Amino acid sequence: MRGDGQEMKDNTVKNGTARPPRKPGRGRTAALSGDRRDQLNRYLHRQLARDSKTGPKHLRLQAAVVAAISEGVLTAGDQLPSEPEIASGVSLSLGTVRRCLTQLANDGVVSREHGRGTFISGVTLTENEVWHMRFLEDDLVTVRPIYQRILGREILRSSGSWSEHLGESEEGYVRVRRAVNVDSLFVCHSDFYLRGDHYSRVLDLDPHEIESVGLKHVLRLYFNVSITRVQKISQILPTPDDVSTVIGVQPGHPAQRVEIRGFAHDNQPVSYQVIWIPPTAVPLDLSGPVSMPAATKS
Repeated sequence: MRGDGQEMKDNTVKNGTARPPRKPGRGRTAALSGDRRDQLNRYLHRQLARDSKTGPKHLRLQAAVVAAISEGVLTAGDQLPSEPEIASGVSLSLGTVRRCLTQLANDGVVSREHGRGTFISGVTLTENEVWHMRFLEDDLVTVRPIYQRILGREILRSSGSWSEHLGESEEGYVRVRRAVNVDSLFVCHSDFYLRGDHYSRVLDLDPHEIESVGLKHVLRLYFNVSITRVQKISQILPTPDDVSTVIGVQPGHPAQRVEIRGFAHDNQPVSYQVIWIPPTAVPLDLSGPVSMPAATKS
């Protein structure tokens, strides 16, 4: 990638000016009901008892929370009980719970909002923006869940392979940088580009909304634009410095780079995305569906 060496900040930046803090995420639900809290405690207890001799307690609790999401005990937008309540409910120390939730937040599985609490932020792969890339279970049928976290958003004035695909834009190019956790097994890095003169509103959307439905669904919901065709190019290349810390691969060491060029129904370029994937034995289906999955506004 060319001309893309600047670090991304955690907050949205447009024309070099940091935006003010946003209000807490829309779409978040109230705290779990008493019945659901009891159900969650029972589920976590069973998972922890099943894996009682398989590693540190905070990692076992982390795996139990991810399993609760995968099996529908917890769903996107659910607010978790407080850390002391979780600790009491599963008979673990407060430090263990905090360590677990910190790692889940770093991986994008949960979102921690100051003054409000901790929320489930994950959606399955078939429901989000990487609908054309499916990480599979060993049966080569079941799609693994993923959880994404926005690392930053900004307007780029530089040119590169994104501008070659999208065409010249006097308003620059929107770049959304994300960490994509695959079933708590590994983390991918994604850069998603759009024309700034058409899609700068993406910078103003609530980050939780993007994390919940994905950028391709955002294009359909807010801009009435559907990506109907993609071109995918996969290569093994040296890992860039600004990607290495996210995917856990040393700079310069090989990783899989997937370049995805999106087109609308009239064959007009719409999006440009680069995903870096660390070395993994997890099967990856690059075929994708024939058409864009339906998206509905919540």
